[in-house]
Amino acid sequence: MNDTTLADLQAAIAESAEEYRQQIVAARCSMGNYDYAKNNGRAEATRETTTRMAEAAGLPVPDWDAIRRAVPADGIYR
Repeated sequence: MNDTTLADLQAAIAESAEEYRQQIVAARCSMGNYDYAKNNGRAEATRETTTRMAEAAGLPVPDWDAIRRAVPADGIYR
């Protein structure tokens, strides 16, 4: 794997981590159980897929728990 490919993968992993954060925010702002489950399911799918990609490439896996803890309980940043 060359440096450009590695940099592209690192960028994709960082983008996925941000998408995960946004999905957690959406889940916590959900008004109903269906929307919560849908958004939380998307977050978990992003987490699993990105973790597998990072591990396959030998790159660091994002700290998913830290990302989740950083989102306020109600999902609203003040």
